[in-house]
Amino acid sequence: MSSFSELNYWQRLAAGQVTRRRLLRGGAVTSLGLAAAGIVGCGSSNNKSSNGANSGAAPSATSAGAAAATATRAAAPAGSPTAAATSGSPAATNAVSVPTAQAGVKSGGTVQGEIVGTANLDPVENTTYRSQWLSGFHYARLFRFAAAADPKVTSARTPVGDLVEKYEITSDGMQYTMHLRQGVMYHPPLSRALTAADVLASWDYFNNDPKNTNNTVYKPIVDSLTAPDDNTLVFKLKGPYAPFLNKLANTQYLWIMSKDAVDKKIDASQQAIGVGPWIFQGATPTAFTWKKNPNYWNKGLPYADQAVLNIIPDTSTQEAQFGAGKLDFYGAAAADVDDLKKANPKAVVAEYVPDGMAFLFFYNVMAADSPFKDQRVRQAASLAIDRQGIIDAIYNGRGVFVNVVPPGLGKWSLDPLGKEIGEPGKWFKHDPQQAKQLLTAAGALGTEFKFYYPNNAYGDTFNAYAEAARGMLSDAGFKVQPVTVDYLKDWINNGQGYFNKGVPANGIGHALQTPFTDPDDFLTGMLTKGGNRNHSLVDDPELAQIIQKQQVELDPDKRLQIVYDAQRMADDKMYIVPLHYTKAYTFFQPWVVNPWVADDYDFGTETVAYMSINK
Repeated sequence: MSSFSELNYWQRLAAGQVTRRRLLRGGAVTSLGLAAAGIVGCGSSNNKSSNGANSGAAPSATSAGAAAATATRAAAPAGSPTAAATSGSPAATNAVSVPTAQAGVKSGGTVQGEIVGTANLDPVENTTYRSQWLSGFHYARLFRFAAAADPKVTSARTPVGDLVEKYEITSDGMQYTMHLRQGVMYHPPLSRALTAADVLASWDYFNNDPKNTNNTVYKPIVDSLTAPDDNTLVFKLKGPYAPFLNKLANTQYLWIMSKDAVDKKIDASQQAIGVGPWIFQGATPTAFTWKKNPNYWNKGLPYADQAVLNIIPDTSTQEAQFGAGKLDFYGAAAADVDDLKKANPKAVVAEYVPDGMAFLFFYNVMAADSPFKDQRVRQAASLAIDRQGIIDAIYNGRGVFVNVVPPGLGKWSLDPLGKEIGEPGKWFKHDPQQAKQLLTAAGALGTEFKFYYPNNAYGDTFNAYAEAARGMLSDAGFKVQPVTVDYLKDWINNGQGYFNKGVPANGIGHALQTPFTDPDDFLTGMLTKGGNRNHSLVDDPELAQIIQKQQVELDPDKRLQIVYDAQRMADDKMYIVPLHYTKAYTFFQPWVVNPWVADDYDFGTETVAYMSINK
C-alpha cells in the first residue's frame, strides 16, 4: 500500500476522512446573488457548470411554494455605445429604463439581509467588496445595470440611466452629453439638490485619490469631463471606447458622493450622505441599518421602511437565521443547497451563473529572476489543477470552469472546454505528469515556491479549494510551501498588498477576482501594463495590442470575436491561470414580493429597494 506522502491530493483527503461538509462548515461571505458560496473577490462574485462555460443552460428561479411573479423588461444588447442610445441623435434615451414602483405592492416593514463583517463607508479609499456593498444602499451612479426576477436580466449587464435621465453620443463615439435627473435630493443633513458640481467632485476624487486602487481605469479613456451647467455633463473621450456606459455603471468604480464629502466637510469614512434609496442610520457590532429615503427620485421606492444587513460571520448561523425567518434573502453555499431546500421547502430559489473566478497568479512574470518568465512553468501550474475534482468535491458538482473572461459575462466568455477555444484548451486539462515534464524542461523541477492566500477573507469554501490547489501543485512537481496571510493587512493593505502589487519572489498567489462587468475590465485590468488588477505584472505588447483592438471596435459582433482572440492568446500564455467558480443560489422567503437578483455590488438599489415584505 502506498505511503500517505505518495498519495495524490484526493487520496490524501479521503485517507484523512475529511468530508466536504466538514471542509465547508464555517464563515461564508454571502449577499443577494453575489458570493453564493461564501466567496466574493477583492471584490469578487460566483460561477458555473462542469460541462462548459457557454452551455446555453438558462438561469432559473424555482420554488416549492408560490413564487411572487414580476414582469421584467427585455434587455438590450450591451457592449457598444449604440446599445442604449441612438448615436448622434438629440436627447437620446435609454432603450431599457429603470423599473418604477408597481401599483398595489405592499409597502412598509424591514428587509433583513446579512454581511460577514464590518467595513469602512468610503468606497473610493476602500475598494473591498464590503464597502462597495454598503454604497449600493445610500449612494447612486450615473448609470446602473438592469435587474429583475429573471437572472438573465442582470447577466446581460445592460446599463440604464440612474442619475442620468437622457444622453446623446456623437456619431464618432467620442463625446457623450448627459443630462442629470431633476429633483434628485441629498439625504439629511445636506438636504439639497444634486448638481453637476457633485459629479465633477466625485470624478476628481475617484481619479486622483492615491488610496484608490482603481484610479487609473478612466485615465486612458476620458480626455475631459466638463459641466456646461448644473444639470449637464460632457465627456470627451481620447478615442472610441466600446463599453463606456458599462464602465460608468460598474459598481467597483464611480459612486456619486457629494462635493461636501470630497471637500472633507463630511467624513466619508464615517458618514454616508448620498442620493440613493436608503438613508444610512448607523453601524453597530451586529448590523448596518438604513431607513427609506422619502425623497428618492424614483417615487414609491423603496417599498420597505427599513433595510438591515446583519453581521453574521459564520455559515451555520446564517443558515439558521434564514431557517428561522430572521433573514429575508440569503446567498447559499453551493454544497448546502440541497439541505437548505429540504429545510426551507417554501423558499424561492434563484439559480444562475454569476460573474467571478478563482485563479492563480505569479511572481513578476517579466523579471529575469522569475521562474514564471518561462511560460512552460505557468502552463504546468494550469495542468496541475484538477478543476473538475474541485467542482465535484467542494461545490458538490455545482460549479464551472472559468476563463480569463468568466462565464458570468455570458457570450463574452470563451468556453475552456468548447471547440472554439482551439489549441489553448489543452492547458485546462488535468495532467500532472505533463506538468512535471514541462517543469523539467524549464529547469524548474525542484525549485522552491511559496503559495500565498488569505485564509480570513472568504470563508471555509475558499480555504478548502485553495488548499486543494496547493496539494495538486505538489502532486505535479511544484515544491510549494503554503503561506496564509491576513486579508486586510497583507493581501489588500490599502492597495499595496500582494493582491495588487504582486507576491514575493517565487510566489504563487491564489485569489478571487473582482466581478467586473465588461470583458475589457478583465483583459485590460489583469493582462496589460498598468492594469488595475495586473497581479502577475504582465507587460506583453503582442497581447496588449489585441486587447486594445477590442476596446475601440464599436460593432458588438466584431468585438466579440476579438475578445475571443484575446482569451485564446491569454490562455496559451497563462500569465494568470483561470480555475473555477461556483454557481449562485439566492434563497428568498416566500413572503418576499419581487425576489430580484443583481449579480453586482449594487443590490441595495437594484434589488432590495424593490423588495416588498408581504407577511
